[in-house]
Parts: sequence; structure tokens; C-alpha cells
Amino acid sequence: MPIAFFILVGWIAYLDHQKKMALIEKGLDLPPSRLFKAILGLGIVFTALGVVLFIALLGNENPGDHLAGLVFGAIGVGLLIFYSMIRERPTPQ
Repeated sequence: MPIAFFILVGWIAYLDHQKKMALIEKGLDLPPSRLFKAILGLGIVFTALGVVLFIALLGNENPGDHLAGLVFGAIGVGLLIFYSMIRERPTPQ
């Protein structure tokens, strides 16, 4: 499931890039991108959810229950890393 999520996010980023390249070739202005804020927000939410689940389930009787928190935390950290790789950086003047 997490792999499919990352493939979907990567595909959306690729399509967004293709759209930007088409607009640049036509000489049109680029619209502001909301994809970066969405990826950052999801990364923060999943990371926080993972930490909370890990801590909440740590004292549970079943020893493997706290691993659910690690899964959500790993998804969140992956999204944050992905955001840091594709975010728009200011161009030096």
C-alpha cells in the first residue's frame, strides 16, 4: 500500500512537471503550485500520526501492535524527504 501511494504521488509530480514545461514552451505564466504544500502537509500529518500511534501502542500487550505507528511514521518521513527533493527553490538573481 505505501509503495502504491508513493508511485501515485510521483506520477502526479511528473504530470505537473510536464504541464509546466508545456506552459513554458508556449511562453505563458506558470500558475502557483499547490502540490508542494499538499505533500508537505501530508508528510507532517503522517509523521505525527506515526509517532502518536507508536507511543500509544508501545505499552500494549501484543508486542507487534506498535509497528503500525512505524508504518505511518515511515510514510510521513518519506513524504518529507520527497518534498525536500522536489520543492521549488528560489533562483539566484
